[in-house]
Amino acid sequence: MKLIRRKHIVGFPAALAAGACFAALISATPAHANPQGGVVVSGAATFSDNGSKLDIHQTTNRALIDWRSFDIAAGEHTQFHQPSANAVAVNRISDINPSTIAGTLSANGNLVLINPNGMMFTSTAVVDVNGIVATTADIDTAAFEAGSIFFDKTGNRDAKIINNGLITAADAGLVGLVAPQVENHGIIQARYGRIQLA
Repeated sequence: MKLIRRKHIVGFPAALAAGACFAALISATPAHANPQGGVVVSGAATFSDNGSKLDIHQTTNRALIDWRSFDIAAGEHTQFHQPSANAVAVNRISDINPSTIAGTLSANGNLVLINPNGMMFTSTAVVDVNGIVATTADIDTAAFEAGSIFFDKTGNRDAKIINNGLITAADAGLVGLVAPQVENHGIIQARYGRIQLA
């Protein structure tokens, strides 16, 4: 088991590092609980919002979803139901603020979270996924729709991704945090897998 609990601050080879993370796969207070304004850009997925629980049912192996905001409050749960452990959901966030994950985020497949303004996983955050990349670098939509992924746009150069919570990937899974500044004060686990902070 890989267990990381330390502060880690690095520079920003973001597009390159985020792309490498993806290849290995195959604080602000939220204004609303759970992600808001999801629109499926590529692939197929439906949303079911039941108050404190948001379920995303992905029916294609790859999906690209644009979100107005992607915050999860303490006590809230956002869950991705994906067709297989190899499935990927890319979540592109247009919020002018960093995303705050204070609740539970889970997926049986792989997630990519993109917010050019950064992301905070608070001390109450619990992430349980097959694999995850959280980054400030955006992707090329046409390349994704053609079957590949290319991180071609850097985000806010002052953006940070900070983890104070618990992030767990499945056996042989990947956890990648990629931004101009990355800080880990929490716990990241990926047994037999890979952890990249860049």
